[in-house]
Amino acid sequence: MDTGISVELFAPCGWQVGQHAVADDAKLLLRVLAMLESAQPGVEEVMRPDDQHWQALEARVDLCLHLLSELLSAQSPPPPAVPISLSCEGARFISPHPLTPGERGVWSVWLADRLAKALRLDTVVETCQPHPQGYQLQVRFAIDDEALQDWVDKTVFRRHRREIQRIRKAEHGI
Repeated sequence: MDTGISVELFAPCGWQVGQHAVADDAKLLLRVLAMLESAQPGVEEVMRPDDQHWQALEARVDLCLHLLSELLSAQSPPPPAVPISLSCEGARFISPHPLTPGERGVWSVWLADRLAKALRLDTVVETCQPHPQGYQLQVRFAIDDEALQDWVDKTVFRRHRREIQRIRKAEHGI
């Protein structure tokens, strides 16, 4: 399904040739990311008595995620962050190394600082063009799992919707 919708990110990403991504890992990561992103900051609600308890628990979980991310990053730091254009069908990003169109591999992207694990998706290189910072790659996702594709679509749509909200708020000075 070609939606034409994409979002612009600045995140660490990488490419591994000859590997295969595990769809269940990717679905779990995208489901957790959706839950973390569903709590929008700045939304004021009426506090119920048990809300403080849940906020304290969420703060502890956030701290644990942060510490885990720090530990994992110290052992194996993610690659440098680069501009990425992410769509439901694939991604465009800058790589320090050229790749051959048609080459298959795994594209990894760290979508949230709070999550120490990268989203890993099977991909096929579509184009590789010289770029001042290396090579601009266009990869197409090679997702056979319908549920995983659905989670990728939801993630892109959610981030696209938030991008539009941010732009509208900035235009109206909110």
